[in-house]
Amino acid sequence: MVRALIDQGDFLGKHELLAQVEGLTYVDGPVDWLRLAVDRRYPASMAESPVPNQPTVLDESGEPFGGLLLWLNAEGYIDYLEYHWFRDGPPTRLPTPDQLVDWRRPPRSRGVTRPGRHRTDRSRADVSPDRLSDLT
Repeated sequence: MVRALIDQGDFLGKHELLAQVEGLTYVDGPVDWLRLAVDRRYPASMAESPVPNQPTVLDESGEPFGGLLLWLNAEGYIDYLEYHWFRDGPPTRLPTPDQLVDWRRPPRSRGVTRPGRHRTDRSRADVSPDRLSDLT
C-alpha cells in the first residue's frame, strides 16, 4: 500500500522512496498513525514531507472516507503513515491499493474531492503483525 501511495505521481525523491519500501518495517502504532522504519542500506530521499502524493481513500462503496499522508524523517527516510478520516468513526484497517485515488483528479464518486480535517483517537489497538504485508 505504501508503494501504491508513492507510485501515484512523479516528484523529487520518488525513486529512493520506492527503494525504501523494500526495507520498510512496522514499528508500532494504531492503524491511523503507523510508525515505520527503513533499513539504512537503502538510499535517503530528497522528497518533501509529507510526500506530495496524498491520496483520498474510498470506502467499499466508492465514497470518500479519508486520506493518507506519508511522513519522512529529517534524514529522508519513511517515518510515519498517517491515515486520517472525515466521516464518523476511525478506520479499523488499512486501505487496499485500489481504494486510493488522487484527489487532484476527478473522484469516482460525487461529493468531497479533498480530505478535510482529521480526527485521531489513540485508544485503538496497534496493527496486528499478520497485517504487515498490507503496508508494502
